[in-house]
Amino acid sequence: MRSLGLCLLICAAKPGLAATRLAVEQLRELVVSARTAGASDQDIADKLAGIELKERFSPSGFPEDLGPRTKDALRILAAESAFLSPPAAAVPGDPRLAPDKQQALLAKAHEYTLNYIHKSLLQNSRRPERRVGCSEYFAV
Repeated sequence: MRSLGLCLLICAAKPGLAATRLAVEQLRELVVSARTAGASDQDIADKLAGIELKERFSPSGFPEDLGPRTKDALRILAAESAFLSPPAAAVPGDPRLAPDKQQALLAKAHEYTLNYIHKSLLQNSRRPERRVGCSEYFAV
């Protein structure tokens, strides 16, 4: 009976504990606006405790003059978001080359390969076989 009451209590309290999901830029705006509003270090840290991030986060871009509790809360958020995808701004663009540049690169690779094979075959075919006699191994 006690465990049922405890389970109901936890389930009833859970909606109140739901974390706010934010992007990294929204988190940055939240911290900066709280600092400019004059919120204490503890207040900012408490706000950050109720946040869940949508994307990977690194606290390196935040101001250095934050309080120790705010810095700790940011480090915790960074650790919790380590396995999330990076922000869209951090993902590089499409690295595909233009078709003419692709063809030029492929032509250079083809030419290099043919020259390498040709030189390799010439070196191996012109290498004379050395027949070594016993006198070369033993100085008499």
